[in-house]
Amino acid sequence: MGCKFVGSVEEMITHVERECPFAVFTYLACNRRVQRNQLEDHQASCDATLPCDICRAPLLPRDRESHTQLCLAQIGTTFKCDACEQCLPEGPLSMKAHLEECPEREEICQVEGCGMKMKRKHMDKHMQDYMRAHMSFLEAKLREERKMRSELEHQNLQLRQEEKKRKRDNEAQRRAMSDERWDVFWERLQFVLGIAKKRRDEGGREGAAGEAQGQCALVVKMMNACDPLPGC
Repeated sequence: MGCKFVGSVEEMITHVERECPFAVFTYLACNRRVQRNQLEDHQASCDATLPCDICRAPLLPRDRESHTQLCLAQIGTTFKCDACEQCLPEGPLSMKAHLEECPEREEICQVEGCGMKMKRKHMDKHMQDYMRAHMSFLEAKLREERKMRSELEHQNLQLRQEEKKRKRDNEAQRRAMSDERWDVFWERLQFVLGIAKKRRDEGGREGAAGEAQGQCALVVKMMNACDPLPGC
């Protein structure tokens, strides 16, 4: 008659993987294709062996359940995976190793921009089915990074231009201050020479020369102190 289960795609996948009596899968002990509703009969007659999950001893399928219970009783404590419901000896190493490999545990796709959540055993199929979408995500990320790099380069160029302008402005200001200082010096020198000439005309050359020398010293002193011109 076949399976009459009806449900969503996700429910169908779970049903086929765990419940459907008509589902066919490869029996790991002998690599034969077996239907789930025929599994018990096959286990009773199969002469292939698989290692115990706990002690790794080779076991016939029909002896596996009783041996596992014996192993667990000898160990005393167990860890049951909440994803695959497999019982394992409790301990950080055993638990960590199983959780890293358990095909039933959920993982998130690490492709940036995807983030889909699925069982670990479906990840390979997801990577194949969504290859084009992943490429689109990566291309978008690459465009974004190129845009950010271009903006950073533009900002860096602006900073360099502003720094050059600041240096030019400082140099221009320094030159302007130097020119202004020279103009003040020349104006004061002309003032002193005018006084010296006037006194020379009034009192003789020797007195005028001494007066001019004294006035020049006064000009230098005034320049250093940035004093205003006398009488201004």
